[in-house]
Amino acid sequence: MIPLSVMVICSGQTLVQHFVMLQKPIPCSFLISGTRSSVSRGCISSWARWKVHTVDPFDYVAEPLRAKLLALNPRKVEPFGGRIDYNIDGRLVGNLYREKTGGYAGLNRRIDYWVGHLAIVPHYIDPTQVIVSVGEFEGRPRQFQVKGNSPDPAKVSKTDGVVKYELISLKIDDKSGKSLLGFREQVLGIMLVQVLDGQQLRVEFFPGKTAGDVAEFTRSALTYER
Repeated sequence: MIPLSVMVICSGQTLVQHFVMLQKPIPCSFLISGTRSSVSRGCISSWARWKVHTVDPFDYVAEPLRAKLLALNPRKVEPFGGRIDYNIDGRLVGNLYREKTGGYAGLNRRIDYWVGHLAIVPHYIDPTQVIVSVGEFEGRPRQFQVKGNSPDPAKVSKTDGVVKYELISLKIDDKSGKSLLGFREQVLGIMLVQVLDGQQLRVEFFPGKTAGDVAEFTRSALTYER
């Protein structure tokens, strides 16, 4: 376990003097107030404790700098810094982990700890788009968009029974937030899901299949938990 360090930053103090450009942005974690959701803390708090208390960094930047930063930010809806806590008790939406794969951290500190991860959440730039991110799909991690962005995973519960999602390629440009030019809506597979009791979910992926090819779970269905 890596110990957390607490540093109090007051207005006017310099937080960062040097910035190194990397291929992907590194999130800056402000451990000030709790996230909106308390669901699934058990799967993440033992390894990534900072995720339990993460807030929007834009809320702690004063004007006029805040407005200048937001003008460069492709996300145009609040919270402008995005969210990581979409879990709703008894609903499909949120982050889940395949049963017996070690939760967020994985087993035995594997480099590919994400193999057992599953997220069914709004897109981080355009939250009207439903995204399925899975740690293993045909042997590798994949991200998909849900065709038609329906049914809304925030409304799917146990009473809905088995729910079918058609998976297509992502069509959002990460830099502009707009649809990619030349995007073709081709179904790449099907995901069957069923919300269970006890913060669990039954899931099965059918690569290369369309909606008419899949009617029910097979023996290959897996259980995920929060």
